[in-house]
Amino acid sequence: MADAELNAMWELLASLLFSGRTNVLLLLLVTAAVIDVRSHRIPNWLVLSGVLYSLVYNTVFPPWLHGTILFPLAGLGLGLAMFLPLYLL
Repeated sequence: MADAELNAMWELLASLLFSGRTNVLLLLLVTAAVIDVRSHRIPNWLVLSGVLYSLVYNTVFPPWLHGTILFPLAGLGLGLAMFLPLYLL
């Protein structure tokens, strides 16, 4: 691996680790993992808090200019459409 590629990889890793969005996601995932190991359930309040955070974050800081609430709602709907059949099985 060339030095430029290695430096780019370290910069990308640093930008991911020091991002507020990534830190909140890691906090939610670690909390869910600890609770899941202890009780074999992930509580609905934890899932709902992650959903609400993502809706607010993606509305306030949209991934592109002039983004609206429709983008995070579409992502929520897509995730629901993908995983609801598996849950129902």
